[in-house]
Amino acid sequence: MCKQGRIEDVLGIWQLSVPAPKEVSYRAYPLIPDIELGTSHRNKRKSEGEQYNPNLSGNDVTEVHDLRDYQKGDALNRIHWKLSSKLDQIIVREFGNPTSHETVVLYDGAFAGYQDNHTAVNGVLGMTAALSRAMIRGDRPHKIAYSYHYNMKLESITNENEMMNCLTDLLGCHLSGMELQSALLEEKVFTEHVILVTGCLDEAKCNRLGEKTELSVVLLTDGDKAYIEERHHYKILAVPLQGMNDRIHQIEI
Repeated sequence: MCKQGRIEDVLGIWQLSVPAPKEVSYRAYPLIPDIELGTSHRNKRKSEGEQYNPNLSGNDVTEVHDLRDYQKGDALNRIHWKLSSKLDQIIVREFGNPTSHETVVLYDGAFAGYQDNHTAVNGVLGMTAALSRAMIRGDRPHKIAYSYHYNMKLESITNENEMMNCLTDLLGCHLSGMELQSALLEEKVFTEHVILVTGCLDEAKCNRLGEKTELSVVLLTDGDKAYIEERHHYKILAVPLQGMNDRIHQIEI
């Protein structure tokens, strides 16, 4: 138990003893790297609904996504009656799914093995905040997806205060980014671009999400070299944890 505190100047010349308070609580944040984002991907300043997801159907009846054979449980208002009568079989319409043009940063603070790798957890948290801060500076609208009381939360970020408030919530996340990927797929929450920040790669789920939207995976590693790897459905940007705050100055997203 701390009974006495001391305040001193940076040179240690002047010192002042102060009694310790009875109870102190504080929150420690990880270091946030100062990075810039490359220009390989920029949010398009368009309103939601001007573009449709080519890989996923939705509920916008003004746009037909695809036609297929009738399946048990299909709603009657989806049946294409004119075409069905011509083909002598029941054909249903799959409607369009409007795409948001905002980038979603998917925070994975509970990746496989995270309990034994606090350095990686801090790195993932710091990199998530760094990407958000860089997008704020570049006037790029975005959201951060994370778990809050075991439910998925999508937080719109437009300024530094919103980012820091979100960062506080991230410290108490309970779901992994992989589980959040599943939630995004199930709830059909899609944007043009998703950035997953993680310390462990789940290839199957990354492939599944990458089939539906443009996916970039920022992977924090124990290696000593940064690299970019193009996969079939997504791109990996590997960032070494060692010296991350000093070595990483720009990321192409």
